[in-house]
Amino acid sequence: MADSSTIPNRDARNIPLRVELSRDGKSWQDEVLMIREGTCWEVDDVRYVANWPHPGGGTLSQALEQTRK
Repeated sequence: MADSSTIPNRDARNIPLRVELSRDGKSWQDEVLMIREGTCWEVDDVRYVANWPHPGGGTLSQALEQTRK
């Protein structure tokens, strides 16, 4: 994953970072959506972009919302 010192647009308020993940011999990529809070970057959401469906939606916040219902 890239750190904030390698982000090309330092004036951005939010950015997606593509991350490589692996488990049980399989690897995939998802996006961590980052938002700038003052001088720090915080995780705002996770967008699932792997080749298989995720229950409850395309983002972590959508999946969590489904569990509340």
